Amino acid sequence: MNQQTQATANRRGRLILVPNALDLGHEAVDLRDVLPDGVLRTAAGLSHWAVEDARSTRAFLKRVAAVYPLTMALQAIQIVEMPRRPKGRPTPGANGAPADPHSGEAW
Repeated sequence: MNQQTQATANRRGRLILVPNALDLGHEAVDLRDVLPDGVLRTAAGLSHWAVEDARSTRAFLKRVAAVYPLTMALQAIQIVEMPRRPKGRPTPGANGAPADPHSGEAW
């Protein structure tokens, strides 16, 4: 393995939690009124997102771009939706029931 490949293999990523404004469906507020500048600058520079909902994330990024230019085109940003528990399925450990870590079920 050459030195550059080794450096890439050893590089670790960072998980950055970015809050979203909860004003969807209402009159939008200026993001600068609800999120610190550092959060908006960081969000504008991220190229990979793991999200609950890609559509609301794209809407959020469009609002961020109005404050700070995105470092890449919105279409080039990788947005991956995280899997969700199927509706109607109880949360393991809910209602006092112990979660069974050996059940083999992801949910």
